[in-house]
Amino acid sequence: LFRKFVLRDCLHNYVRTIITICGITLGVSVFLAIGLANKTALASFHDTVDKVAGKANLEIRPLTGRTIDQSILNRLTWLEMAGAVYTPIINDDVVLASGADHSELNELIQLLAVDFFADDAFKGYEVVSPDSSEESGAQLNGVFKHLGVLVGHALAAERNLSEGDKIELAVDDRRFEVVVSGVLTDKGTGAAYGGRLLLCDLSLGQEILGLPGQISQVEIISPPQKLELLQEKLRSELPVSVAVEPASTRTSQIEKMTRSFEYNLYALSFIALLVGMFLIYNTMAITVIRRRPELGTLRTLGLSSRHILGLILSEAILLGAVGSLLGLFCGVLIADWALQAVAMTYQRLYFSLPLDSVRLEPIILLIAFFTGVGLTTIAAVPAALEAAAVSPAEATRKMSIELNIDRWTLPFAMVALIFFGLSAYSSTLPALANFPFFGYFSALTCVFGVAFLMPAILKKLLPVLGRILYPLLGLESRLAVSSLGRTLGRSSVAVATLSIGIAMLISLAIMIGSFRETVIDWARQTLVADLWMRPASRDGGSKNARFPAELEGRLATVVGVKAVEPWTESDFEYAGMKATLGAARFDLVEKFSNLSYLSGRGNREVAALIRGKNCIVSESFSIKHGVLAGDTIEVPFKTGLIPIKVQDVYYDYVNDTGFVVVNRDFYRENMKEDGINSFAIFVKEGYEPVSVRKQIFAQLSGKSRFVVRTTGELRERILDIFDQTFAVTYALHAISIVVAILSVMNALFALTEESRREFGILKYIGL
Repeated sequence: LFRKFVLRDCLHNYVRTIITICGITLGVSVFLAIGLANKTALASFHDTVDKVAGKANLEIRPLTGRTIDQSILNRLTWLEMAGAVYTPIINDDVVLASGADHSELNELIQLLAVDFFADDAFKGYEVVSPDSSEESGAQLNGVFKHLGVLVGHALAAERNLSEGDKIELAVDDRRFEVVVSGVLTDKGTGAAYGGRLLLCDLSLGQEILGLPGQISQVEIISPPQKLELLQEKLRSELPVSVAVEPASTRTSQIEKMTRSFEYNLYALSFIALLVGMFLIYNTMAITVIRRRPELGTLRTLGLSSRHILGLILSEAILLGAVGSLLGLFCGVLIADWALQAVAMTYQRLYFSLPLDSVRLEPIILLIAFFTGVGLTTIAAVPAALEAAAVSPAEATRKMSIELNIDRWTLPFAMVALIFFGLSAYSSTLPALANFPFFGYFSALTCVFGVAFLMPAILKKLLPVLGRILYPLLGLESRLAVSSLGRTLGRSSVAVATLSIGIAMLISLAIMIGSFRETVIDWARQTLVADLWMRPASRDGGSKNARFPAELEGRLATVVGVKAVEPWTESDFEYAGMKATLGAARFDLVEKFSNLSYLSGRGNREVAALIRGKNCIVSESFSIKHGVLAGDTIEVPFKTGLIPIKVQDVYYDYVNDTGFVVVNRDFYRENMKEDGINSFAIFVKEGYEPVSVRKQIFAQLSGKSRFVVRTTGELRERILDIFDQTFAVTYALHAISIVVAILSVMNALFALTEESRREFGILKYIGL
């Protein structure tokens, strides 16, 4: 019966079948592509943390800044007596200089420096033998040569590097040349960072990064039975400016940070599946109406309602399974595009890791497949219940389901009002555990509200449209309105599907457009300096790149420079989450800058207060941690936890982790470092910014490598980043519109098939 009733009909009505399967395929493919992209990004970070940590089950890392003083190792000697071993490492990013003149800074790679004598117990290193392609674990002597580094296999393959080749690195505002002493295989540590890394001795790493006596973290292998005891003892003995935690803690922190971004992408991709549900509903409703006489015959021959229900649902499951399988294939094909679309956001905001190829996770494939089949089956339930509920006599009336829809327009409208009420109420509720559950629920109930209200809207609107269009289109308009009115149920679903897709696209465009205008206004109001200068390596993606402090004085002597405002930032942890500690000269901020504050106070008034243990925080930090003006927060510095009073909250759109900004003198005193990330340069009256930029390059380019942009150029770069961030959002909604159009095509195609007899009569009478 399944073969004759379901398969034969699907093949006979192949156009409708193809349209339906295409809608399911699109929905499943984008859902899968986004799922694979998100999973790949987080799995890459997790794998890299595991490979760098090796066998370590505990680590000591800074709570603030990028490094720990190496003298901390002197306080860990007792660990050996407790049966534990430890090793220091340096883990930072550098930029690879390429091109004929090494002027292209377009590839961020990772520098991993270890103490090879102590690190052997933690990680394994395999180096490709220079004499053959065979792998060998005994080719590490090269790292002890002058400036010798081991190169990751992927980096070596891309750059065609071999032993003896020289590599020029951009570090801070300078260049550093190293020599390839070997190539790591794709096993163990060599697989970290996607094989794009340099591995060297600890002392060379400190020399390359300009961090003498500094390390990034200490890895510890503790006996499992003593792990908690050692962790508590280390926490009690070490400064509060360091964290003593399992290596896996960083992975969980990243997962928390990226959760909102990840769920938003899932929600956007789910829209295509939701729109596809309406397409399935329409398809199955058409099937039930068109084949009602056959269903009646089957009932007359003794087939039970349960069997009729099973037949209709089996057709939906068949369509869902075929569409979902094709969706898996297409999803895998477009997953690389999705990964590249989201990679920039992950790398810019959360972690610096190469994300080049998608990992096929079986669990994600299964979830996508069963989600597609499950939603397809759910969408078919109303039509299946309708088919199973009718008696053999009623089954001879093809349009009874449409008559039911016509009678139920008022109750449906009441249900729609309930959905709209739920949507409005849900939109006012706060997030649950920082997850906007009620926001998503509000959007979903609004969608269902539109779907239930559409029959009532069309019932009132179609006669009006008929009267309006009759003078323009003549009899054809009345026939069209009459046909749509007879198929009110299917027409309502098709119109609702397209309306929802377009409404969401418009709302998205309004939201993003409004946000874009806000960013433009913020940039216009806040970025008031004439020139902006940053190290060349920072422009290449190295977030930690700094100028030496003495450059500030040299820059101030350049002809045409009125004032130089330095800016420094470092990552720190607040309430278990990543944030950014910023430092500025507020005497200059008071004179030249134009920050906007939540309180509405002027820039001069607030800036004058930021001295000593006072700060301002960004709006994102305020929202994330519930911090307001007048509150006191404890911020970790190298000298310890220091309570700082929040004087105000300022508007900022640089990152979503949030800023805490203190005065530069206070920062230098308590962070024990005076590097500078960037300069805002104000030009004297009568001088052009472009000519002053030339003077800066003429006087300083031989001593420092840097990039200088005008304010206009910086604003353009900000908007480019903004547009790239939301490109994937527009793409996902465009796909939802395509699925909605398929739903309309399906309804119109069915209407054409059903009206074939009427069309023949109209042609016969000469229309």
